[in-house]
Amino acid sequence: MSTHNLRLLLIEDDEDDYLITRDLLRESGQLRYQLDWVSDYEAALTALEQRAHDLYLVDYRLGTENGLDLIAHAQGLGIRAPLILLTGQGDDELDASAIDMGAADYLIKGEFNSQMLVRSIRYAWAGCMPETHWPVAKPVIACCSKPTRKPCTSFTNNHWPSWR
Repeated sequence: MSTHNLRLLLIEDDEDDYLITRDLLRESGQLRYQLDWVSDYEAALTALEQRAHDLYLVDYRLGTENGLDLIAHAQGLGIRAPLILLTGQGDDELDASAIDMGAADYLIKGEFNSQMLVRSIRYAWAGCMPETHWPVAKPVIACCSKPTRKPCTSFTNNHWPSWR
């Protein structure tokens, strides 16, 4: 069984929302992870450029900047790790824009629980990995069966994030 954890980066300018997200992840017990946190847009850019994480949880409001701009920047850098947009706004247009820009999912703060957050992470991560990685991923995401989403075909073993 793999001993590797999924490296998650939460990009969130509100410490209370960081604590809530951290607690939701802890509560689930279904995910083996390491959660890192940056609290501003500039630190997020630096973290993206380092490519040290397997998945990014991105707040929509980041001071004067926003999560869509950050997702666009990540796409410009060729970041292949999934990005999930977190927002306090239940806005269909924002939801569609996030997905169109490359976000793997869109979650509304206060409307998701621990299980929903972990499922979103699991589906986003498993949905963008080559099928050859599924057996390795199972111990990390505690998934009992194959992910239900078809894997992205643009990935090769050379482009998938390395295990920590």
